[in-house]
Amino acid sequence: MIIGASAYLGWYFISPLFISNRVNEALPSGLIAAAGPGAAAPQTGGGSAAIKSGTLKDGDSFHKGSGGVAVFRLSDGKRLLRLDSIDVTNGPDLHVYLSAHPDPKTREDVHQPGYADLGKLKANQGSQNYDIPADVELNAIRSVVIYCQPFHVVFSAAALE
Repeated sequence: MIIGASAYLGWYFISPLFISNRVNEALPSGLIAAAGPGAAAPQTGGGSAAIKSGTLKDGDSFHKGSGGVAVFRLSDGKRLLRLDSIDVTNGPDLHVYLSAHPDPKTREDVHQPGYADLGKLKANQGSQNYDIPADVELNAIRSVVIYCQPFHVVFSAAALE
């Protein structure tokens, strides 16, 4: 019984490192340009103007990440985070966070006041969308983080500008 439980837990925590998942969600219609007056709006796939954007970078020498991130406002007023053409080291229970820290490296950095957990990472490769709750103050958000819940590790992060 103990050996079986140990084997299951070992597989749960180790197997994602060897298995990649891909998702390719379309960028939703209804995007509107929402950059400040006179500001040059960052761009991402399809030429749509983003409120904020950035590029994922490695969390450390083992936890790697690349691809674009962008925050959009939809015509209905909702906000959306887009992860575009990402490739992140897979791991157990990875989540997508918005953080007030510009370059989070630790659990404390990620969980500064104002952070938001947007939910489980849908796949470690490809393009995907996440709704941003209405109560998230975008002016306070300075980064997007791919974060491993069980081990409290930053796998990848992108500063937002």
